[in-house]
Amino acid sequence: MEQWGFYFDQTRCVGCKACVIACKSWNEDKRGDALINPELSWIENDKYAEPRDLENPTDSDGSLNFEENSKYHMKENWRNVTTQEYGTVLPNVDVLHLSISCHHCAKPACTAVCPTHFVYKDSDKGLVRTDPQKPCLSCRACQRNCPWKSPQFYDDYIDVGESSERIRMTKCTLCVERIGEGLKPACVAACPMRALDAGPIEQLKAKYTQHSESVRNFESDEKSMSYKPNIIFKKKEIKSR
Repeated sequence: MEQWGFYFDQTRCVGCKACVIACKSWNEDKRGDALINPELSWIENDKYAEPRDLENPTDSDGSLNFEENSKYHMKENWRNVTTQEYGTVLPNVDVLHLSISCHHCAKPACTAVCPTHFVYKDSDKGLVRTDPQKPCLSCRACQRNCPWKSPQFYDDYIDVGESSERIRMTKCTLCVERIGEGLKPACVAACPMRALDAGPIEQLKAKYTQHSESVRNFESDEKSMSYKPNIIFKKKEIKSR
């Protein structure tokens, strides 16, 4: 098996979130919210309906307004960008950005706890994927046990009402269909600063010889690293004090 993974250059990232938007755009174009749960009552013809009786961003009970939220389809964040500021006195201040998604671990916590084997590790590129032919119980064991919270659930972002269908876990696929066409994942291709790369992890390690296994703000305690996340980094040294 040729294990694939990510490289992230923290010295280049400016926190623009182009990678996040590219991920949402590419996967929404393929998927659409209607494919998550076809019983959602405000979806018509594979697109959101816009009920005219909802005028504000939130309803009277404080819940999300479907009309307002229909402007944004894919609410799960398969890739996340976080920013941390350091220092209090100029010029000794700095900002560190971190862009991560699923790390397609060699020993993933999510696959070990999934009771239905809905989430599994494939034997081709070592990707952690989901099997549409198997049920997801929405038990969230995968999400609770992943140190980086890579498994995502649509109902974390919007009230799905009284739909009888369980909300399935979704996650980064490393754009496996793009890889099959010789393309980079959408997040990598969209990064204007070339802070991201993806490929066979051993090739990435050989290419980026000054890499590190972790960076500041990345969950990297002994238990987390025991899952063997397939991501390497170039650290940015902060100048704050």
